[in-house]
Amino acid sequence: EMCIRDRSEQEVPQIVMQGFESSAYASDKVQSIYTLLNANGTFYLFKVSHNGQDETITFDVFGNIVKPE
Repeated sequence: EMCIRDRSEQEVPQIVMQGFESSAYASDKVQSIYTLLNANGTFYLFKVSHNGQDETITFDVFGNIVKPE
């Protein structure tokens, strides 16, 4: 069972935003942020434009980048 919700940057926990801001993607334009809830926990998916390519970066609740399952 998966639940995905659209988020604004203000709704994302500060620790996750800090993880994003200290990542290689920090200067990229954030197009959207989704919260993913599944059996493994809660994850935050940042869709960004990185070097002209759309990429989705997944963070855990601690602000660590995780590889999507």
